[in-house]
Amino acid sequence: EYEHLLLELGKRKSYEPNDEPGYVYVVHGVSGDYTGLFKVGRSRNPRSRFSALKSTYNTEINPVCTIWTERHKALEKELHRKFRRIVSVSSGEWFYLQASDLRYLRRLSKQSHEYRAKQVFKTVQPLLLASS
Repeated sequence: EYEHLLLELGKRKSYEPNDEPGYVYVVHGVSGDYTGLFKVGRSRNPRSRFSALKSTYNTEINPVCTIWTERHKALEKELHRKFRRIVSVSSGEWFYLQASDLRYLRRLSKQSHEYRAKQVFKTVQPLLLASS
């Protein structure tokens, strides 16, 4: 599913020339105006972004998942497109997500981290073999 999504993003005309590796994150608002909504965003450093979100939106949040990708701008744009039918009118990138949406995002997260681990191993494996 994740690798298929990466292939699809590569075919899209919406390719971001300055895109770079990073994370797409999903957080759940648990207080204030964002209670029950989910934000889908991007960051190269999700942990520091989570702290900034609390201040920016004056809300408590719970991280749901992070999805690592070589093209985090394109993936964020694709997920916004996928969830646009359930966007919260007043809040931009905050969405009403269903359990099936969250399962999909968590699968992507797991697969993305497995994919990244494989890529890192491919890079490290020759070094390990050379030192044996």
